Amino acid sequence: MCAKLKEKLHDTLPLEGKFFHVGCCAHILNLVVQSGLEVINDVIHNVRESVKYVKASQSRQQNFQELARVSKISSEKKCDLNYQVAPTKDEWENAKIICNFLKVFYDATTIFSATKSPTANIFFPELVSIRCALHEAYVCDKLFMRSIVERMKDKFDKYWGECSLILSIAVVLDPRYKLKLLEYYYPKIYYFERSEMEIQKAKNAIRDLYREYERKQVSSTERSSLSGFNFATEERVGLNTNPSRQDKMNLFHQFAIESSSRVERKGDLDHYFDKSIIIVPPTDEFDVLSWWKSNPLYYPTLSIMAHDILGIPISIVASESGFSTKGRVLDQYRSLLLPETVEVLICGQDWLQASIDGLATSTNSITIGDED
Repeated sequence: MCAKLKEKLHDTLPLEGKFFHVGCCAHILNLVVQSGLEVINDVIHNVRESVKYVKASQSRQQNFQELARVSKISSEKKCDLNYQVAPTKDEWENAKIICNFLKVFYDATTIFSATKSPTANIFFPELVSIRCALHEAYVCDKLFMRSIVERMKDKFDKYWGECSLILSIAVVLDPRYKLKLLEYYYPKIYYFERSEMEIQKAKNAIRDLYREYERKQVSSTERSSLSGFNFATEERVGLNTNPSRQDKMNLFHQFAIESSSRVERKGDLDHYFDKSIIIVPPTDEFDVLSWWKSNPLYYPTLSIMAHDILGIPISIVASESGFSTKGRVLDQYRSLLLPETVEVLICGQDWLQASIDGLATSTNSITIGDED
């Protein structure tokens, strides 16, 4: 469907529709992880069944706690004749390695799902970290990891090839990073020649896109000026030959804004690159859309472009979580919960999260000014 739409809208889309379709990043990561975990389904099954077995009753949990206490000393009392799904020692070791490896996916998914403002600039650093983790796991000395990572890497590289350009443009439009983040990360995931080529590709794409926005902005300004002349001339001169002082000042202010915008528009992309990156402490929140909203006079065309690019829904998880609890309520390990219990858990989670978010907003709010 997207291919057909792109074909029909080819002439009206920016850069001939190059950024028309962007897949959901969180869903792609889920598919990547699932493709790798298929290789160790037996181990995962045993681990999950072990947890399910222990949690099935209060007596089993108490017995497990007692065995855990006893296991600190030399004893033969660590057994349960009904327990038949114990992973082997090697499987436990492998599971531990895999858990450490998957943490980067968990962290990224948590960021994509929890943020209130999932603007496109937040995705690039996390996905680059995942790509680095995949490469490190692929070349490590654990042979069983190679079979897992190989399938994951194929899926991830396919998505990366389709979306890395728009993600790099989005992160360049974050004043905390600009081109510096590409210059820092690309050599870590590409050979030197390839990294230079990818950085240049991103530079070319953002300049091409900027030129399209610039042409549209100039055309829109010309139409607005012509329309304003036709009506303003009749109204101000023909009908009111003696405008008030306030009217004169309003006309002057309009002229000053339009003329300064025309001057800035000639090079606001270069002006943006020439400025140093904004240093924001990692513990502080930063609203990139508010920053661009507060700097339209410095970057009249680029701010419009940033508004469109940063607003691309790279992940739909945040919107889905607001309207659906599918897949997060019941599974085969929670199917014994009573309907009333499920209702209490869902409502309690929603209310508790709302109160936490409200507290965080009131204590961590900051004001972002312009860069000067």
